[in-house]
Amino acid sequence: MVPAGDKLFYNSYKEGEGPALYLMDVASGRSTKVSARKGLNTGAAWAPDGQSVALTLNVGDNMDIHRIDLSGKIMDRFTNSWGINVSPSFSPDGTKVAFVSNRSEVPKSTSRISQAGGKRGSALRASTTLPPPGPV
Repeated sequence: MVPAGDKLFYNSYKEGEGPALYLMDVASGRSTKVSARKGLNTGAAWAPDGQSVALTLNVGDNMDIHRIDLSGKIMDRFTNSWGINVSPSFSPDGTKVAFVSNRSEVPKSTSRISQAGGKRGSALRASTTLPPPGPV
């Protein structure tokens, strides 16, 4: 859902392609196709300014994180690796993007941070187990 709460992104195969990314106006229920590139168009996360979105696209042979505007134009490519890069999320100030990747430095999936300007990301500490519950 967009920060203002009146629009949301969703994926659909409804036109026989996909998964295509659509933007829906919540009040009217009208949808507009934003991205229908061959391969993935998934995991949309609104930028804090509400004018763009980060998502996973197949451009070339990689599943990378990109930022597109609301017309579907690619504005930035945040990742460029052979690994699978998914589930982007902007920092509150919009200067960084966290995402999940299976890059070769780590044998399991790990969360990473990339500068919103497309600079190389650095691995975050990842944990596959949660600590035991503590007092509330």
